[in-house]
Amino acid sequence: MRDAVDFRLFRRFFMISPEGAEHPTWTMPVDDLLRDDAMREAFRICGQPYRAIGPFLPASFIGLSVYGLAAVQLMVLAETGRWIDLTPSNLIFEVTVREGYADIGYRIRHVRLSDVPAGEARDAGLRDVWTAFHRNTVIPLVERITGEAGVKPQLVWNQFPSRHAFLRDYMREHETRPEVLARFEREDALLGSLPAGLFRLRKNPYLHEPQYIPSPYEEGKTIMIRSACCMYYRREQGTKCYNCPILSERDREEMRRSLVNG
Repeated sequence: MRDAVDFRLFRRFFMISPEGAEHPTWTMPVDDLLRDDAMREAFRICGQPYRAIGPFLPASFIGLSVYGLAAVQLMVLAETGRWIDLTPSNLIFEVTVREGYADIGYRIRHVRLSDVPAGEARDAGLRDVWTAFHRNTVIPLVERITGEAGVKPQLVWNQFPSRHAFLRDYMREHETRPEVLARFEREDALLGSLPAGLFRLRKNPYLHEPQYIPSPYEEGKTIMIRSACCMYYRREQGTKCYNCPILSERDREEMRRSLVNG
């Protein structure tokens, strides 16, 4: 079954694959990561290369890795029409520390694909499968991460919308197989139909109307404003990103001029 899934894109963008990282610095079964002491150690290791101030930056970055699991689930569904096992017991959390950065991802223990409901029961059945995936994998990780950081789960959830909009834009621009893109659009709409109450939020985190601003990096291009701050500035001598939603327009303009003028 493994040959049915091309993991190259998932490994490149989300660091999720059966092979995992080449030389991970630290690994932990996701079941064990849900314990307090393991998550605390993950914060320390992920925050260290950034010289993070407090738990906000590592909580944010580990939280973004959880979005990657949902993205891979959706893309496998679009590519193969089948469901992949991304339950905690089938995942190994991995961190690879390099100078100034920490790559965070997951190794899939066993590539197990299963059929999804067919016929008239398909949409309702898939909603049940998506619901179980979030209840068993995504929500426990988000709540353990933010619980360890001492913040509300929205610190992580609020980053999902723009990250998912990035994925949607990427697929529409780069996917050359019409049948895969059509499945992606259909499955994405189904994911967006899950009730907000499942996530204990007021809005489904996969729904978003992104805002774009002129890019200071490429003339004539635009860049998406993030749906929430990624907390990258919560480090020694840290600054906010150009597309940070909490950056003031005055500071954004000053940053734009600096970037354009070199």
